Amino acid sequence: MKERLARSADSIDELTDFRAQALARLAAQHEEILPLRGTADAASRGTRLPTVRITTVGSCS
Repeated sequence: MKERLARSADSIDELTDFRAQALARLAAQHEEILPLRGTADAASRGTRLPTVRITTVGSCS
């Protein structure tokens, strides 16, 4: 029983460390993406397409 608890605690510690590393990586990637989006928006020469309007005719059931 003690071994099981020790293994469980080790697993929880490893997963907690993995989660912290994953969140740090995501935050770093987000910080890299923000300036790139600004650059892409400034360089955009295209026009935006209008949104599609969908009309439903009749019953959907």
